[in-house]
Amino acid sequence: RLGNKLLIAMARSIPTVGGHASDELRELFWEAAQQSHSYLMLNHAAIELGAAQVRAGAPLDGLLVLRSPARDWLLRGDARVWSVLHSMALGFVALGDVETAARLAGAVGDRHLPFVSDRRRALLRLRLDESLAGAARARHETAGSVLDAGTAVAEALERIEALAALASADAAASDVDPSHLTARQLEVAKLVAQGFTNKQI
Repeated sequence: RLGNKLLIAMARSIPTVGGHASDELRELFWEAAQQSHSYLMLNHAAIELGAAQVRAGAPLDGLLVLRSPARDWLLRGDARVWSVLHSMALGFVALGDVETAARLAGAVGDRHLPFVSDRRRALLRLRLDESLAGAARARHETAGSVLDAGTAVAEALERIEALAALASADAAASDVDPSHLTARQLEVAKLVAQGFTNKQI
């Protein structure tokens, strides 16, 4: 009733905690957060939106959304950056990049994570248990445990960019119509498929 955009964003954030909100409510929260001009609300809304996309089967899209709060909270020296890294770890697991997920899980460790429920912590442990053998998981988590927030965020962002570039290249390749290629281009494509290097071709 007051029309205070920050209060509206806060009110819309309450049902999203714990993952029980509808997609429509999350979108309303995102819009209200943008209008509130509050970095806290924007970051919180981005985490909710990114995590929802991961759960909905679009993990790369979710990871791309999570970049912004990771950068912002790192630059502000805010400990909530570890909560974003935990959400990113779930995204990497969903993408099948379990080594990166285990490194991030090791970096996060047993830190206090605002906005991360015990259920979501357990979910990450379960996903890692299902997809990575004990010794390999321990090796990656141990390597991650020595990372500070800056290094962990930098590694995660670099990996996200690499995965996004790979997905973009795959999408571009699938758009090529073989009937539009010259005989030489088809020959080169066949050689590449057989494993020949540029120099060999």
